[in-house]
Amino acid sequence: IVAPYASLTSGAVLVAGNDNLFTDEHAINVIEKMCVEEVVGVMGKVDDFAVLMKHAANFDAEQYEHLKWIAIFEDASDERTPTETLQLIKDTLKVDCVYVFRGPTEACHL
Repeated sequence: IVAPYASLTSGAVLVAGNDNLFTDEHAINVIEKMCVEEVVGVMGKVDDFAVLMKHAANFDAEQYEHLKWIAIFEDASDERTPTETLQLIKDTLKVDCVYVFRGPTEACHL
């Protein structure tokens, strides 16, 4: 998982990063930053996207039209994210691809 993580972050713009990454207020700031920076991809755990999607509907879709992919990192000891949830993320954020990387706990908290 380290190799995909490194390749995904090459030339990345750090939009946000702290322990409370997706509180409601922070999710709104992330979406605004995605619009300004023309972010192409977003990485996180599936729970991170639940809050982000809740607020995505409050923005015009063209504001984050540059977003093309989502990368979800899953802990192998957790239950797999259902296909329906992945499809919901894809449809809500209007991305082309949702990548799921499953591995040991350490790999999910890079």
